[in-house]
Amino acid sequence: MKTRLLVAVVLSACVAGLAWGADAKVSVLKRPDTSPANDFYAGNREPLQPSPLIKLPVGAIRPEGWIRRQLELEAEGFTGHLDELSRFLNKEDNAWLSPQGEGHSPWEELPYWLKGFIDVGYVLGEGRIIKEAHVWIEAAIASQREDGWFGPRANLKGRRGGDKPDLWPNMIMLNALQSYYEHSGDKRALALMTRYFRWELAVPDEDFLPPFWQQQRAGDNMASVYWLYNRTGDKFLLDLAGK
Repeated sequence: MKTRLLVAVVLSACVAGLAWGADAKVSVLKRPDTSPANDFYAGNREPLQPSPLIKLPVGAIRPEGWIRRQLELEAEGFTGHLDELSRFLNKEDNAWLSPQGEGHSPWEELPYWLKGFIDVGYVLGEGRIIKEAHVWIEAAIASQREDGWFGPRANLKGRRGGDKPDLWPNMIMLNALQSYYEHSGDKRALALMTRYFRWELAVPDEDFLPPFWQQQRAGDNMASVYWLYNRTGDKFLLDLAGK
């Protein structure tokens, strides 16, 4: 009986639609005006196109209910305690903790974990995680050289050696630094990124983002360049994005 009633309702709707469609006028909503600047959050500066959507800074929204419980499980489980288990996060002689950028595990493993770890800490307001994450952030800031490079020195020669810098690990660490700035407002993060991107701009074109991995993920680098531009307005960043 319920099935017959449902079919009858659907058929009636279809017939009504056909009868209406012959002379109907369809009103299509215009695209919302996205030209006004957002007064509360950093959005695209000119000459970048306005964006109808803006990523809220980490911690601007506090999760509740089911999704909060999932994040708590991450904090209590593998993500929140990976530093106790992984050889890549072993602090002794770790390249990401060295002021000289020397030591073991210089590639992507640490920043990949850190960018999720630090966000979980901020979103949950979990002091233990925030404190641990800031150990790595402070080390990244302290590692910056006068020329602007930061992080492990081994990446200056590529993962398997050579003469071209591998920027991929730093791309991920930049994500963690962006979250750190959004949470803390610490302008040292902006200063580090500014000096580092000036270093990138000076890299010869033939050495900049060669294959394989860093070339495939160059958009990650450019997203961070635009993120910084939207906060500082430094015009050289547009030149770097073009490069």
